[in-house]
Amino acid sequence: MKSAFDNSLHSELERHTLWLQGLARSLVHGEQAAEDMVQDTMLVALERPPSDLARLRPWLGKVLRNRVLDRWRGDARRRNRERLAALGEAQPDTTLGVERLEIEQRLLEAIGKLDEPYR
Repeated sequence: MKSAFDNSLHSELERHTLWLQGLARSLVHGEQAAEDMVQDTMLVALERPPSDLARLRPWLGKVLRNRVLDRWRGDARRRNRERLAALGEAQPDTTLGVERLEIEQRLLEAIGKLDEPYR
């Protein structure tokens, strides 16, 4: 059975949903990412609601911004891990080395064919 606080919380969350969606869209790229951030924020509000519902909007804004920052940090760590893994897997391009050796060999042959004062 829901308490009066639960009913009040749900009502207040519904009242702030459009505002929260707008804030999320301004902080992340893509409609789906914004919706994910709103859902994460609502889940936090339901699991650990603020004690003062009169200050719910700023509290929701802070939770949303923290969730977005957590996501950015996580994405940055993932990109860094992937970059480091790719560096270890990268194979050198041997065709460039072979081409360079061929050019150097032709250059040395051409220099060798020059008369003495021009070598």
